[in-house]
Amino acid sequence: ISFRKPRALILMIPLLVVSIIFYGSKPTSAGTPGSVLINEIMYHPSTGNEMDEFLELYNTTNADISLEGWCFSGITLCLSAGKVIEANGYFLVSPNSAQTVSTYGEAPDAIYTGALSNGGEKISLKDETTLVINELTYSDSNPWPTSPDGDGPSLELRATNLDNSLAASWAASQGTGTPNDPNSTTL
Repeated sequence: ISFRKPRALILMIPLLVVSIIFYGSKPTSAGTPGSVLINEIMYHPSTGNEMDEFLELYNTTNADISLEGWCFSGITLCLSAGKVIEANGYFLVSPNSAQTVSTYGEAPDAIYTGALSNGGEKISLKDETTLVINELTYSDSNPWPTSPDGDGPSLELRATNLDNSLAASWAASQGTGTPNDPNSTTL
């Protein structure tokens, strides 16, 4: 019996461990315009408490996407290292983690400063190179759904294959919102 092969195998174990550690995590891809959408906006909660606001993103691809260095306008938030939106998954941002958990039972993935305008505003999401990944200007008046303006529901994208910059692509949620879950108003 030769002991050379088992010894070679034993010597390879550290390389195997390093490979698993280095390559074992799921790879992430870069975002492209439209790969991540603004999918739900709670801009004027019926409680009147700005801490009940949230914004939800949706990954339209079958790959995890790194959000490191991505920034919003409309609210103040630049995402840090390690922030990833999973394939076909959601990413929730709010102004207050404890309040979001208390109100919706969901913990946000990141915290923003500032507030969403109750009268509508332009929200942009740009990657680390300032490429616009998604952008829209919502409103609290017709043709946009008006009940999300302080009457309780959030503003939900009706389907992720729709142009979310168009008012017709949005509807009022059938409850107070669906953070981190499929929208209630899907087509």
